[in-house]
Amino acid sequence: PIIITNINEQDIVDAINIFPNPAFDNITLELPAKINEVLCTIYDLSGRKILSYRLTETRNQISVADFSAGGYMIGLIGEEFSGYKGLIIEK
Repeated sequence: PIIITNINEQDIVDAINIFPNPAFDNITLELPAKINEVLCTIYDLSGRKILSYRLTETRNQISVADFSAGGYMIGLIGEEFSGYKGLIIEK
């Protein structure tokens, strides 16, 4: 059988708010109400994994105080979606 869903992965990723961006010490990830759990992995721009964090609440803070200034990618994987968002760290 063909199963049709109205879920667009990019729409879900776009609905995840990361702030502040650019960041200095901490970032907060705000998840849409319908998302219960997300695996968040932060990579530097060379693709090296810096940190993995499991988000289980609608808002979570992650310390980025030890990160070097520059650009990062945040990989977001949930039950029905996956995608990336950019992050800039300033010092």
